[in-house]
Amino acid sequence: MTCGGAGENLAGFMDADGNGHAALGYAFIVNGAVSCSAKCQEVVILSSTESKCVGATHAAKEATWLHSLILKVF
Repeated sequence: MTCGGAGENLAGFMDADGNGHAALGYAFIVNGAVSCSAKCQEVVILSSTESKCVGATHAAKEATWLHSLILKVF
């Protein structure tokens, strides 16, 4: 995912894997600065598809926060 305006750029990457307490990770790059997270999910996951959805939700929350930060700072 990418977004930006007036020269600001936000790029993000996410991956999640496994069943049970699956692992998830995401990274965002904002004008050369990196925001990242990697951890085991706190909820029990029953499928890899559910794992991807939970991971995407966490990444989307971070992307929304970073995007609002970019709009306020720049």
